[in-house]
Amino acid sequence: MNSLSRQTVLFETTMTSLLLFSDDPGLVRYISSVFTALGIFFVIPIVLLIVVDFSIWSYRICWSRP
Repeated sequence: MNSLSRQTVLFETTMTSLLLFSDDPGLVRYISSVFTALGIFFVIPIVLLIVVDFSIWSYRICWSRP
């Protein structure tokens, strides 16, 4: 097993044990869900704006009349 696989397994084992055997697993789940919600709240609009901007740019480049 190479060192990256060993690190990955160690990380996954550590995170799993922290989530399952924590003193406050509800708090961990709450914080995780808050960060997930914030990520969705900020990332999806940014991605949509980039897609719209790119589509307008490609439309202007490809279908513009000289």
